[in-house]
Amino acid sequence: MRRALLLILLLALPGHTPLCAQWSATLLGGSITSRGDARDALDPDHPEIRADRLAVVTVAIGRTIGRWRVGLEGRHAGADLSEASAAAVVTTPGVLSAWGAGFEVATRIVGRAPRPSLEVALGAGADRWSFDLSDDSPRWRSTLRGALEASLPLGGRWDAVIRGEVTRSPSIFRTAELPEGFQSLTAWRRGVVLGIRRRW
Repeated sequence: MRRALLLILLLALPGHTPLCAQWSATLLGGSITSRGDARDALDPDHPEIRADRLAVVTVAIGRTIGRWRVGLEGRHAGADLSEASAAAVVTTPGVLSAWGAGFEVATRIVGRAPRPSLEVALGAGADRWSFDLSDDSPRWRSTLRGALEASLPLGGRWDAVIRGEVTRSPSIFRTAELPEGFQSLTAWRRGVVLGIRRRW
């Protein structure tokens, strides 16, 4: 963590522009699946209530020096509300939404720009969730994320980006909102997002 914070400060210093440093802007979008949020531990089928089928759009600004990249991002997610068991899934579409922001530190493990490359990344942030079915106030939830990202040059300073992501966060539900027998769980979300990046 100290190394990551030192890298962020180094890249952000005004006037500090190493010869190998580059800025970039990235636009990503995709579908994320989810497990957790809430589960009935007493029912033999262990049904879950969760945010489901998240459609995520992310805009990020990053700076790369050597094999390291630090980024700041803003994102929006829309999701269905699902109650799922082994027998059936009952879904109310499009009633959940979240706006969020965060940072990410990535390191290249294969290749180098402007050639095909592969990075691993760790990030953290916070999302502000709201519910169209409820008058309750929105709520903030922290997030931790790991990702594996492939970059493929398109020509000039443009790259295609493919990412596999896994995100961990507390349940978006409050205990008082859940039906009897349900308990809040840590939510795990995973999926693949696609996008485009411009370097300069």
